[in-house]
Amino acid sequence: MIGIVVAAHLGYGSEMVRAAEGIVGRLDAVKAVVFNYGVSMEDARQMLIEAVDSVDTGEGVLVLTDMFGGTPNNVALHIMRDTHIEIVAGANLPMLLKAQAIRHEMALPELARFITVYGSEKILNAKDFLCNLRDKEGKC
Repeated sequence: MIGIVVAAHLGYGSEMVRAAEGIVGRLDAVKAVVFNYGVSMEDARQMLIEAVDSVDTGEGVLVLTDMFGGTPNNVALHIMRDTHIEIVAGANLPMLLKAQAIRHEMALPELARFITVYGSEKILNAKDFLCNLRDKEGKC
């Protein structure tokens, strides 16, 4: 099974994991890493390596970060050479839910590519989406 680590600033990642568990129940081989402001790069690196190691069952680890260019993402990029990980920036709850549901169906690189597209498709303007549905029925 591919492990999943959600690495994010403050409580964003841990709350995302908590929300996912509230929806689908306990998540195996999923861990959140909290990057508090002021954490040293070495401490951040060690936290992320420990989290990756704790969920890696031999098939690699999908690291979901909150944003490209932020400390969690930058630290993940630095450990990429020494670990079997794929990194997807811009994590959202639909990405985490889908990744945990389908991670046994594909290899890590394919999962990372799929989740990147899937997550971006789940970002939408709700009003426009509903109006487009109504337009098809002639009601918007």
